[in-house]
Amino acid sequence: MTGERSSDPILDVVQAHFAAFNTGDLDALMAGFTDDAVFSTGEHLVVGHRGIRQMFRDALAQLSPSLTLRAAVAQGDVVACELTEQLMVEGATFQFALAAFYTVRRGQIMSVKVYREGTAEPPVA
Repeated sequence: MTGERSSDPILDVVQAHFAAFNTGDLDALMAGFTDDAVFSTGEHLVVGHRGIRQMFRDALAQLSPSLTLRAAVAQGDVVACELTEQLMVEGATFQFALAAFYTVRRGQIMSVKVYREGTAEPPVA
């Protein structure tokens, strides 16, 4: 499902987000967010383009993360996704199940809510 294009432009925005994330393209990743976007997990809330950029810059550099889209459902301006996230910490690989909800308006992500199996903190190798 990750490499396919959908017939839904809202889902296409989210799939482009995953593609940029997985290639570590911070500029393309951030181009998909509104200036006042909100990114939240069970433990963190990041508001605004600057904060989200910092969060992704740190994660991409420190954890070599990747996302695999397992399933997605788009309704209105919201895309609900089932994902697998893979991280590397001190040479060890970890995988987590995620559920994420993306709200897209005018071709950009305005909010993300991520639910991760277990803690949102990076694991200790």
